[in-house]
Amino acid sequence: DGTPAMVNGDEFAAAQCLGALENDGSAVLVEAYGGAYAPDDCRFSTLTGIPTLLGWRNHEGQWRGATYPDVTDARYENGVYRDRSVDIEELYSTQDWSTAWSIIDRYSIDYIVVGNSERTLIRQMSNGDQTLLSTYERGLDKFAQVLVPVCLSGSTAVYRVAPQ
Repeated sequence: DGTPAMVNGDEFAAAQCLGALENDGSAVLVEAYGGAYAPDDCRFSTLTGIPTLLGWRNHEGQWRGATYPDVTDARYENGVYRDRSVDIEELYSTQDWSTAWSIIDRYSIDYIVVGNSERTLIRQMSNGDQTLLSTYERGLDKFAQVLVPVCLSGSTAVYRVAPQ
């Protein structure tokens, strides 16, 4: 069984905890999306079977073709393109709880994962801009300031949310 080797020990422990809490198939979790076939991306969904908001973006786009925009909720809001990847990035980077709650409510998100992949996502989003990275880090920190983690292992936390 190579499952424990897919992610670091803290993330594996947090995923095992989440899997033990949630096993009826009705929950939705959000975690950093990936490109294609990387075990560090979409790891909580993979390890628990809980559906995630967006898995491997390139992989899904390749297989879904012309229907990809439909399954990612692609839309224009106030003239700005949005889809699940944009919403995930904003959920993790914004410090504004009204924005975060609107995304949580839109997708009926039950769990928010904050771990290595989410930190990598905001680093990639900042594109080397340290000021932007600092802002995005405060976006990640907002979860710990308002929500209580249901699974915590090292620097990995899984937060349970109740839609507003």
